[in-house]
Amino acid sequence: MDSPFSSTINFSSGQDMSHTRLEIPSTRQLFTRNPKGRNQYKDCPDKDDERVADLLRGYHRQGITDRKLVSRLLHDDHGITMSVSTVARRRKALGLRGSGAMTRATPDAVKKQLVLNQLAKNPMQKNGPRAIKEAIAAETGVHLTRDYIAREMRAYDPVGFTVRDPSTTRPDRLSSISFNENTGIHREWVYTSSERLARIGFPVCGLRDEGSGKWLALYVVPAQTTWAFKAAVGYSLLQTIEMIGGIPPLISPDGQELPRCECIDILRPFMSKATTSEEWDFFESIRQYRPERSLLLESWANSIASVWEAGVHIYNASDPRHYELSQWLWPKMIQTEANRFMSQANDHIPGSRSSLYQVQSGQSPNALYDDPSIPNFLQPVDRNLVRSLASRVDGDALMRFVRAPYVARAENELLLLGVAEVSLQNVWSVFVTLLPVMYPSLSVMC
Repeated sequence: MDSPFSSTINFSSGQDMSHTRLEIPSTRQLFTRNPKGRNQYKDCPDKDDERVADLLRGYHRQGITDRKLVSRLLHDDHGITMSVSTVARRRKALGLRGSGAMTRATPDAVKKQLVLNQLAKNPMQKNGPRAIKEAIAAETGVHLTRDYIAREMRAYDPVGFTVRDPSTTRPDRLSSISFNENTGIHREWVYTSSERLARIGFPVCGLRDEGSGKWLALYVVPAQTTWAFKAAVGYSLLQTIEMIGGIPPLISPDGQELPRCECIDILRPFMSKATTSEEWDFFESIRQYRPERSLLLESWANSIASVWEAGVHIYNASDPRHYELSQWLWPKMIQTEANRFMSQANDHIPGSRSSLYQVQSGQSPNALYDDPSIPNFLQPVDRNLVRSLASRVDGDALMRFVRAPYVARAENELLLLGVAEVSLQNVWSVFVTLLPVMYPSLSVMC
């Protein structure tokens, strides 16, 4: 093999080479690892990219800290190419560390206050260390170890573990009736509602994807009459279908009967059969399906109901002014808490898993839902068609508990009071403050 420093140059006869300059490659050009200058990281965003930083912080709050998983999610969800090692460096630069390192680095006073804040938001004392850990991470981005959280919970609330009774036997899961043995995303949506909140006058209904366990939607719906409840449920289903862009082969009840809705039945002739040959339908009776409920949902509903019952000395059910204000304020607060519950539940990795994919992977519902390797049975529906169906009814009126002018006035007064958010912690204080503002002639005795 010839040496790179030697070469034979042949000149044609009669060619004038007096002004010819011979280019001899330098040693750096000859021995560089990338002589053509191809940058294999050209698609990787700059380290100062704020969008990538926000995405990494968001995954961190969701409890997604695995470098390989973060790298895949960045590519699949956002089209961002970033190697596993680069993800690790970016996380370190942003101060995103695991629970062990973050627990050691966080001051004791701060750690204790974070735990106490979550205990205060759990009046029924039903959240365990795992749920408290995920709630702290979701709200603050701080990851604490479960061992530390458990010690603090036992120190500040020694009876909490007895009240929560984590060893309670859970109901056995019965075999579900299905068309075949296939399982996947959007194979089946489970309709569920909370009887606990319905008893205090604020029903909450929702849809959960059975394959991944992800909550798709939760809605607070009026229930002044049976017709109003069914119409509101139908409209909320249309909203979910429009948001998802399709419908599964099956919508089934979770311990209660799903109201048949005319607006949903209209969709049948327009259903796409491209993804499955099975006929789409409701399960009409609870006898056809497993008698189980979402324990997380019921625990959350019990916390809401306990705060409502704690205001018995404030709320006068026989006073129409109290009733009208509560019918605006409480659904607003419950919907905010429902959105927060969905976010935390979808990031939660349950200790006892029932879904086939959850047993195999141990991932959160959000991670399973976004996993491209799991079959997706969603039957596409034209969103324009869904919007046209929804436009036939006044959806805002169906979902309102009080008249529109009252809603506008109450929202304005709340803004003037400087209340950023109505939550479980301040709902009764806001009620007492707003009552004389909305009804100046009323004298409130606290």
